[in-house]
Formats: sequence, structure tokens, C-alpha cells
Amino acid sequence: MNTSVGGPDIGQWYARTDKGEQFQVVGRDDGSRTIEIQSFDGEVDEIDVEAWGTLPLERIELPQDWCFRERRGRYWPAVPGRPALR
Repeated sequence: MNTSVGGPDIGQWYARTDKGEQFQVVGRDDGSRTIEIQSFDGEVDEIDVEAWGTLPLERIELPQDWCFRERRGRYWPAVPGRPALR
């Protein structure tokens, strides 16, 4: 387990301190032992549960310039020219 941040919390934002990437945990699949994440630009990816504990992570607040709209239960970056839903 990642001792600096603990286990993944759905809805929590994290930053990878080695790459400067920001992402939010959006789900967890215990069957496949993966954590589903969504990056700042809206890309969805998975992290293996075992890999989580090895990543250099820190918890962060919701990024100030994050603007999102909900689609099918997931949050996506707002499209320029379209209002974002909060």
C-alpha cells in the first residue's frame, strides 16, 4: 500500500510527483484488481492495485481550472463553447 496516500479513494484527486500528472480515481474493480482513473484531460486509464503502492503520489485539491460535464456517470472536461455542468 502506498504509505504516503494510503488506498485509492473514489473522487479524490492525486498527482504523480515523478511525472507531474494529475488524475482522479473514478472507480475500482476488485475482480480485475484495478483502479480506474481519469486524467485532467479526460482520458480514462487503469492502474493495477499492486502498482498503486509503488507510485509516488500525493493527494491534491480539485484543480482550479478543472471544468467538467457529466456524461454517463463520468466526468469529462468541458468542450470550449459549451457550458459545463457541475
